[in-house]
Amino acid sequence: MFKLALAALLALPSSLAALPQTALDYEKLAQTWMEKNDLASAEGVEIEAVIDERFVHFPLGLFDLRVAPSALSDGEWTEELTSVFQALIDLQAEWIEWVPAPEAKRPGVPKELKSDLKTLSGWIAKWDPQELAASRPQGGSNRVEALAPKEKIQSAALSFASYMRTADEAQKALPPSAKLIFIPDRGEFLEFVCFAGAAEPHLQPVYWARDLAHWTNFDYEGLRTLTFEFDAQDP
Repeated sequence: MFKLALAALLALPSSLAALPQTALDYEKLAQTWMEKNDLASAEGVEIEAVIDERFVHFPLGLFDLRVAPSALSDGEWTEELTSVFQALIDLQAEWIEWVPAPEAKRPGVPKELKSDLKTLSGWIAKWDPQELAASRPQGGSNRVEALAPKEKIQSAALSFASYMRTADEAQKALPPSAKLIFIPDRGEFLEFVCFAGAAEPHLQPVYWARDLAHWTNFDYEGLRTLTFEFDAQDP
């Protein structure tokens, strides 16, 4: 299970996207992302606040997942996200096998938590792309709350997060909450990286890089942003 979970995560990006041969216009790409997200200017903008307000929130155990709303209106990306979310559940279940919470009587995933993980996995597996798109996901919204009217699912999500934090506090092996930001579409990913450069001018030499067209992920203050597409021009 652990190997399968890692394989699913390391398989990202999963498809190819053709990019123009010409050099990227960083300022134009940044402006495009701002226009799509109703931002008049990047000056004085806090990137973390923008992420909180413009991306859809999926709490999943130790992971604080953020997804570009546009991805949840696309059936192909929804299927990709379903696979990744399932892998993250499997990954954390395997971690619990190794590092149980201090009150656990024996190694392994406790019975109650197994039930919660089964509930969450079952819910994610049944995601309907059309239903997700019809829900009109907005930045800043919590999809576990918006898409899970059954209290059982919301309770399972809260219990999962609480257990993982307890286990981690005892071992001090993982961050309190690991934020991962998914922007499956490559074009939108590049726009966001360029926006980050516009919002943090001192980081422009890093983000507005000559090889940006080939990036598949980038970090900002410990926040990892990933796209699901390779550059089709990469060897």
